[in-house]
Amino acid sequence: MNNFRDEDYRLFLATFIDKNIVSGFYNQLSDKVGKSIRGKLVESWNFHFTWHFFGECNQNDYNDILMELNPYFKEVNSLMEFKGIDAFPNFNNPNVIYLKVNNPDNQIFDLQNSLSKEIAKMGFKVEKKKFTPHITLVRIKEISDKTILKSFFDENKDSHFGEQSSFKINLVNSTLTPKGPVYKILK
Repeated sequence: MNNFRDEDYRLFLATFIDKNIVSGFYNQLSDKVGKSIRGKLVESWNFHFTWHFFGECNQNDYNDILMELNPYFKEVNSLMEFKGIDAFPNFNNPNVIYLKVNNPDNQIFDLQNSLSKEIAKMGFKVEKKKFTPHITLVRIKEISDKTILKSFFDENKDSHFGEQSSFKINLVNSTLTPKGPVYKILK
């Protein structure tokens, strides 16, 4: 059993991807876009998409999550395709650049629906907005050259970067540090 102090951990459910799938693209992103923005490139070993963010949790929450969601912590044989990039809130005023995750058999959406119901039953708040599985690549604070960014978007908005034949839902602890979050897979 993990012995956490309440202030020491923040929990979320995530699926990590094989960083090698998009490593070439990531290097291109860093070279081309890195000079035109002020922000943070997500480290390739942290590439994941989030199913649910619980936030600050105590030991009882942690134990409940492990018990109630245990059936979900397994390998799922379902294709994930990484096709195209997009931005939140949009391309014209991006705060986040992300890689789109496509799942042809929609198991990701079925699992998300089922997870949300279980999480709500446990008393945690569930997102109301539409679930958009995505891999955050860059968090933007300021753009110095929009033409470079626009060109990069235009070149890559529909590109196929790779695929992964299966995925796993993990319970993850996020520790915030001055250099960014440090993730530890707990289950």
